[in-house]
Amino acid sequence: MGKILEIKNLVKLFPVKKGLFRKTVAHVHAVDDVSFYINESETFGLVGESGCGKTTVGKLIMQLHKADSGSIIYNGADLCSLPKKELSRRRSEVQIVFQDPYGSLNPRMKVADILSEGIRKHRLLPPDQIPARVAELLRLVGLHESDALKYPHEFSGGQRQRIAVARALSFNPKLVVCDEPVSALDVSVQAQILNLMVELQKKLGVSYLFIAHGMAVVKHISHRVGVMYLGKMVELAPTDELFDNYAHPYTQALLSSVPVANPRREKTGVVLEGEIPNPINPPSGCRFHPRCPYADEMCRCQEPVLTEWKPDHMVACHHPKAFEVEK
Repeated sequence: MGKILEIKNLVKLFPVKKGLFRKTVAHVHAVDDVSFYINESETFGLVGESGCGKTTVGKLIMQLHKADSGSIIYNGADLCSLPKKELSRRRSEVQIVFQDPYGSLNPRMKVADILSEGIRKHRLLPPDQIPARVAELLRLVGLHESDALKYPHEFSGGQRQRIAVARALSFNPKLVVCDEPVSALDVSVQAQILNLMVELQKKLGVSYLFIAHGMAVVKHISHRVGVMYLGKMVELAPTDELFDNYAHPYTQALLSSVPVANPRREKTGVVLEGEIPNPINPPSGCRFHPRCPYADEMCRCQEPVLTEWKPDHMVACHHPKAFEVEK
């Protein structure tokens, strides 16, 4: 199983402008030296608090933002340096499902037009074959062929997200960036959409970058998981390994926030205090040290590097498993 996407040392800074002449006075460190890869037919979960940079990573892959440095290598080609014409051709192979199913669909277009717009733009099918393809896509995501004649406001939130998934699949993509696709839905509907995506992956062999802030959702759908904090990747491992043998205190804190099924069972772990630091002026050393109960002088002065702690398990921490030593 080969790599379909490889990200190397990705950096994205957003300028902060002030004054009459809009002079740049600072930069927001949205993504700072992030590296990971996604295999063919694999789901890679990217998780972290709001503001950690995970959505920016997805938009950089889609080239909705341009990276300041680093590489985004898709099927052997660096998307950051492709000519405009070649990049346009590659866009049909990498698609995105946005978080908000209410805002991501054009309310003035019928479903048939929404699903066929990209097919016509990239000339993927002859015009006479497009209606059959639209009907096929609707069946694929669990909707009826007659829904093609309806407008988005006639559907529930879960149905709209199914339409958004169908739109992404209309290009026959090899990679789909899923930007928190279930966070705006009811819990019962979330499970239906997640199960649908798992079934589609088995049927079509598509790869997913699944962006989320809920660890339970990531565990359900992902093969491997990367944990981000304040623009940095702090831990990366296969899903079962990460959940059973996590090494970073921030990962421990995220897992501690997951609700337990048995309310009588005492929850263990760490509760984070304070807010995530300002990404315009991130802390020195380890960016997590102001909120880490195990931080020492080394953590405050020296930035940890993401290194292999165990086979296939990467962690950026000077004292991995420090929470076990404390016990």
